Amino acid sequence: MTMSTQTNNFLSNTLHKIPLSARIIIAMMLGLILGGYYSTVFVGVNVLANAFIMLLQMTALPYIALSLIIGIGSLSPIKATRAIKLSLYALAFLITVVIVFVLIAPISFPNWENADFYSLSTIKTANEFDLVDLFIPTNPFFALANGLIPKVVLFSIFVGIGLMQVETKKHALLALTGLNNAIVNVSNMVMSFAPVGVFCIAQRAAATVNSAQIDGLLVYIVTAAILVFLLSFIVLPAIITTITPFGYKEILKTAREAMITAFATGSFFIVIPILVEESKKLIEQISPANTAQEIRNTRDATTLPNIIIPISFSLPVGGKLLALLFTLFAGWFAGSEVSASNYLNLLVVGIPQLFGSPTVAMPNLLALFNVPNSLF
Repeated sequence: MTMSTQTNNFLSNTLHKIPLSARIIIAMMLGLILGGYYSTVFVGVNVLANAFIMLLQMTALPYIALSLIIGIGSLSPIKATRAIKLSLYALAFLITVVIVFVLIAPISFPNWENADFYSLSTIKTANEFDLVDLFIPTNPFFALANGLIPKVVLFSIFVGIGLMQVETKKHALLALTGLNNAIVNVSNMVMSFAPVGVFCIAQRAAATVNSAQIDGLLVYIVTAAILVFLLSFIVLPAIITTITPFGYKEILKTAREAMITAFATGSFFIVIPILVEESKKLIEQISPANTAQEIRNTRDATTLPNIIIPISFSLPVGGKLLALLFTLFAGWFAGSEVSASNYLNLLVVGIPQLFGSPTVAMPNLLALFNVPNSLF
């Protein structure tokens, strides 16, 4: 009995010494191997996989709203203006970098015989895109209840601006901060089950994948994978390392758990709380505060992740811009290749639509270049 207890304690201690990101990777690899070998979904895997994703979603939306309200509300108008300017410059620069890589990616597409790809969806009229309806929250409670992220973000920004001008906002901020910390604790609890959840997601994916579906998309999969690798591990970290005091290893260490979980679940939305909290920890580590002024500066700096990261989810940044790459690939695959002269049209029409969901925007982007919706 004593030997069994000691063994369990040893295994438990050894497991806890392994970083969570490493445990998630190991669990994902095991899930893929077992799913590919047995080609059947294990009993209970569907339930656990869905439960893990839903639990992460449970904390993400309240966290976004509270982080924006607290982050903006705690700033003075002067500091808010400066933060907005810096954020816009940084986001615009990063968006430009990603777009450049996306637009040059079609160089890797091989010569392709014109594919006769017809579907009834080609004669469907594309849904009209309404940017105003996407963002204006006529009923904020409906937006919160239905997960309409752009509406929730804009509503939270306005509430934060309103709170910023309230003279007696200290008590309100304390209460909201306490509630936000509680949500962070819940998110951390859920993330402790990430290896189990990711194992189930990977096992289900490997067991249900159809190789015939992958064959036709191999060019896109390889191109997108190389592009994501270059941007995630080389280009963007190098840019951040150049313009900030953060080191390359520190950046990857901060983002690794969120990146792995987002990759395994296919959702950036659910890892926003992780990104914000890890970013704040990184800022605190490199900004030791000894004087009152340094403490204020560090506090101001740690509010920026509360503002920038939730807002960026509604903006056409990062992975959302890969929708443009799929449009270019789909045109090449269907024989309606998008020429370089049409790139401006693609950006002008495509980028505003990516403020919402790429899934909603994609049929409109394909219709723009006469590409069948059935490819999507």
